[in-house]
Amino acid sequence: MEKFDKPAGTSDFLPEQMVQRNFVEKIVRETFENYGYAQVQTPLFESFALLSAQSGEEIRHKMFTFVGSDRVDYALRPEMTAPVCRLIANGQLGHLSYPYKLYYIGQCVRQEPVTDGAEVKREFRQAGVELIGPASAYADAEIIAIPVRILEKLNISHTKLKIGNTGIFREIFKQVSLDTQDHAEIIWDLDYLARLRTEARFWDLETLRDALNMLRRAQGTDYEGKYKIEAFTVQKLTDSNALAIAEQLPEIAEETYKARWQRYFNISEETARCCIEISKISGDKDTVMKVWETRFGNTAQAARQELLALCECLESYDITDFEINLGITRGFDFYTGTVFQIELPETHRPLCGGGRYDKLIESFGGAPTPGAGFAFQFDALVEAFIGTEKTTVNGRNDYFIAAETPERIVEAQRLAETLRKKGKNVEVDLMERDLQAQQDYASQANYDYLIRLVSDEPIRRIQIKTGDTQVVTVSDLINV
Repeated sequence: MEKFDKPAGTSDFLPEQMVQRNFVEKIVRETFENYGYAQVQTPLFESFALLSAQSGEEIRHKMFTFVGSDRVDYALRPEMTAPVCRLIANGQLGHLSYPYKLYYIGQCVRQEPVTDGAEVKREFRQAGVELIGPASAYADAEIIAIPVRILEKLNISHTKLKIGNTGIFREIFKQVSLDTQDHAEIIWDLDYLARLRTEARFWDLETLRDALNMLRRAQGTDYEGKYKIEAFTVQKLTDSNALAIAEQLPEIAEETYKARWQRYFNISEETARCCIEISKISGDKDTVMKVWETRFGNTAQAARQELLALCECLESYDITDFEINLGITRGFDFYTGTVFQIELPETHRPLCGGGRYDKLIESFGGAPTPGAGFAFQFDALVEAFIGTEKTTVNGRNDYFIAAETPERIVEAQRLAETLRKKGKNVEVDLMERDLQAQQDYASQANYDYLIRLVSDEPIRRIQIKTGDTQVVTVSDLINV
């Protein structure tokens, strides 16, 4: 008989894995609600027009799309912000008090290239919040504080918080009269360039090949610069030369993007170089502000003041260990100001990220409304939690009732139902095993207690780990 494998890029989660995932989700959910956020749920698929409107080039090309029986183009959601903003733009939350504080936990899908041995997720889970209404640094600080608190509760301490502000680039784009529709491509290029600087040396051969091919396409056929990428360069990528090429990728990308912006967007070489130089600025607050003032003067003062105000507000949450990184744009066109991400320093893999999007709801047909939000890459969060090795999470298994004879199974089932009605987790043997086999199973299944029902004897409760035995009544079992 034919066997069927799961689709590439998806995951099966076994019972012991779900215990870990459910524990993490419980902490996430509780923290969201601690801050006053209420849960919403949106469809797994939406119209392609909605999801592609503000998603950015990278995600737009990775959507799973299909045509419905109503002849409408649909796509499986690649992220959760756009569907939530649709709810708001359509006025479906008008009965709620303002501001809107919403959270979601759900599956997303992207058409990622999957090759043999690749660790690429096509289906993944997101957990995040949207704060709609406030436009202050206080609001941005809360959006950053929430994931920080979740990581603290999960004992995930070895992380790096990076904050930035896309306003500085948007101000430059205004000065050179760049069409707003072209903002997205340059924003994405800058974000990808920032990723190359920190992540490329950790990439496998397939990811490096994809990067080279993408830069090769960006160069086009008429590029004659110092770092022209030929097809044979990609083909000759091997384990032995991968690191050297990875370390050179940022410089190749810089020259590629500067030439591309000048050719396609009519940006001067000076402006292109300025954007590149800004994207390299990072450090603590004092360092970044000194460089900003020295090298860029009064450029984008509004963005500069927003960053300073955010730093001050974060101090009220006792959040002082962070880096300002002006190269972070998050790759989405809809961010208008503050952006941030929290990543694992060893691999620079983001655990979560978000920012301010004051024009997004308006772009979906709603009233002009400020907004900010963030999302966890839930699968990465669970992996980081498991990697701490500081917390052992077990499922709650209270009682296994072992009956000596088949005749006592009826009694065991009645006792089990009584305990279940009182909120206890209870299992009764269904395999008609002998008493010793039932005890072995209870131990393997990590039950806390074994309840022995033996003819002509009182009920005995045995603690599985220690073997301590007590004579108990049904009332004792209910009230533990």
